[in-house]
Amino acid sequence: MRLAIPLLLSAALLSPQPPPVAARRTGAPGWLALTPARDGFAWQAYRPGLKALVYTRGLKPSPVTTCFDRSETGSFFEQNPILLTCDARAYRVEVFGLHSPLARLEFSTGPAKQILKRWKIGDQPAELVFAGDLDGDSKLDLLIEHGDLGLYLSTLARPGQLLGHARL
Repeated sequence: MRLAIPLLLSAALLSPQPPPVAARRTGAPGWLALTPARDGFAWQAYRPGLKALVYTRGLKPSPVTTCFDRSETGSFFEQNPILLTCDARAYRVEVFGLHSPLARLEFSTGPAKQILKRWKIGDQPAELVFAGDLDGDSKLDLLIEHGDLGLYLSTLARPGQLLGHARL
């Protein structure tokens, strides 16, 4: 009986871990591109000249559900908060402190809230670029632009979080 625990632990440690999810503005071979499709957006394998909202690596391609995209008013300076409904669930994406030296981006659904980012207000507009399901788990994911690109996925969320940030 005592041997079973070390064997289980070593098997768990040796099992392959999923690759970390990375996101960036430019693509490269082996990366996925989030591109406009006839009914929203879809994942495509990278190829030169492809126009995409974001490129990712380490994410399995799955059908994309689009609830919001940049063609709608995504600037938090024009609309704040941005209220979303996706698959009959209500979400709120809001920037607090737009007119003060420090701001924070908060995401919530029902009573659950999470601060996604804090920054100093400057000339960079904060914009919601995309909201929908990118990772195939039927939960909302976000793509936020604020000088840098922030991809927030529900599958990367740690315990007590709604979303986790993909590394750049």
